[in-house]
Amino acid sequence: MTGKLRAALLAASIIQGMAACAAPAASQATAPPPISLSGSSGLVRIPSADVLPYGDYSLGVNFLEAKYRSYWASDTMLHFASVAVFPRVEVTARITNIDGRLGVQYYDLLPGQAYGGWNFDRAFGVHVQLLKQSERLPLSLAVGDQDVTGNTAFGARYLVASHRQPRYGIHLGTGDGFLGTLFAGVDYQPHPKVRIAIDHDGNRANIGCTIQIQRLLLMPTLSGFRSFGGGIAYWQRM
Repeated sequence: MTGKLRAALLAASIIQGMAACAAPAASQATAPPPISLSGSSGLVRIPSADVLPYGDYSLGVNFLEAKYRSYWASDTMLHFASVAVFPRVEVTARITNIDGRLGVQYYDLLPGQAYGGWNFDRAFGVHVQLLKQSERLPLSLAVGDQDVTGNTAFGARYLVASHRQPRYGIHLGTGDGFLGTLFAGVDYQPHPKVRIAIDHDGNRANIGCTIQIQRLLLMPTLSGFRSFGGGIAYWQRM
């Protein structure tokens, strides 16, 4: 995906978001919890202690340049499906194309070639909300593992706490893998269908937004505050 195309996608997302803000809020679906670039509940790169409501699911794809989701020297395209299989338990299946393209491809191992085979990584993650914010408890607490069965190429284990108010959330956690020992972020909703998030994954700061148009979620991001990325998801509330 070229820089011009990514910029065009970001511009289109912003225009669609402005149109969504101008439309009556009652005509659109209720906003879901924020979804990170890993496909599970979170901000831009970091997880949060939010969780999909029981029975909800989301399907989507997103793109990141190689240095922000590193695997060899290639850009990546993530395909994900997340489902709240039990109350406060969310599972996510991920297929990451390490050539930065949609779908997956197979390469024959040719003479003199270092590698061949399928150009993707598979991962299965679990996100569990241990504590839920209430009048007596000022925060939610969640744990997760983003690659419980794979080779952990894009994996991370974490513990995260979130405090949420109607229009904003504050998040702080600790992790490993692509997450740093300490990560944090904030998100803010200027409109019921628009959410802006800034986080630091322990390595760099990132900014992004989620724009809801009916059941579609447009998620443009600026990784490291310099590289366009993001994607699109479909969300359904049962």
